[in-house]
Amino acid sequence: MDNSIAIYNRDDQGVAAKIKMLLPYGQKLTDNNALALAAYSRLHGLDPFNGECYFLVREKKNDRGEVTGREEMGVYPGIKGVRKISKQQLLKADRQAHYKVNYETIDPSLLGIDPSGVALAVMGTLWDSVSTGHYIIDVVKLSGAGYSKAEVEAMLGKSPTWVGYGVVLKRELGYIKMSPMALAKKRAEADCTKQRFDLPFATETAEEIPADEGGIGEEIEGTMKDVTPPVHKNSEQLLAELGFGMAPEPEPEPEPVTPDLIPHEYRDGSLVSQGDQKEELAFDRYVAANDGTHPPTRATLRAWTKAQTQTN
Repeated sequence: MDNSIAIYNRDDQGVAAKIKMLLPYGQKLTDNNALALAAYSRLHGLDPFNGECYFLVREKKNDRGEVTGREEMGVYPGIKGVRKISKQQLLKADRQAHYKVNYETIDPSLLGIDPSGVALAVMGTLWDSVSTGHYIIDVVKLSGAGYSKAEVEAMLGKSPTWVGYGVVLKRELGYIKMSPMALAKKRAEADCTKQRFDLPFATETAEEIPADEGGIGEEIEGTMKDVTPPVHKNSEQLLAELGFGMAPEPEPEPEPVTPDLIPHEYRDGSLVSQGDQKEELAFDRYVAANDGTHPPTRATLRAWTKAQTQTN
């Protein structure tokens, strides 16, 4: 009896085929990698084609640019996937709810990091309309009950916000394709968003993994920047590898070309000028007189025509 658990279905196989064909890094994934990403996206309701989740692969190359090692890092949500799930949770509380993250650059030493190895550090502060709205309602209730402003602040504190940090290291600059500021902001957003919302992910986001360790560093890139470009396969080859064999459509046979369809051109290369009625008439007479077995060249036709004229 087979006690294994089926983690993917027939639909996942179709999605996996599209992943390998359509994603910029799809050719770097094995069939099982693509199937894992398809099953993960279905489980969490994420779109791998919109950068909402990734399967990360780290590849090592030698001095000749040949891949000498490959490490599968697994499936990770992207910052777009984190945003999607966060917004879904907010909309359950209020159909017009939203959240926002404000950013500012900070000194890396405030985070206990050696500044010499840091290219940029950013702090992100998240607030959302649902939490802020509940806070305001509580403030109004306490104020209406006769409590002073100081007493209300002592009981409730400040309006709720969540703080996260994003750091880009100098050693990552040779790998990332987006700007260091954009990447640092995404990491800060992921950090504070995970604090605010109950996300179904047990791992970091793809953007939070250092780029030199296989992180994406870019929304559309699934592996490191210096990976050897893949050899692209056509859709028939990819579908056949995943068990979806497709017979190529037969090419139409060319229509046979007969001498009748090539006016004024003959086997010995002679050519009668089109539009020259006298020459065409002389040609027809010559062919009739010689049983059509030896089509004339132009010089022969002219000589024969001249001889006929003198005879007559």
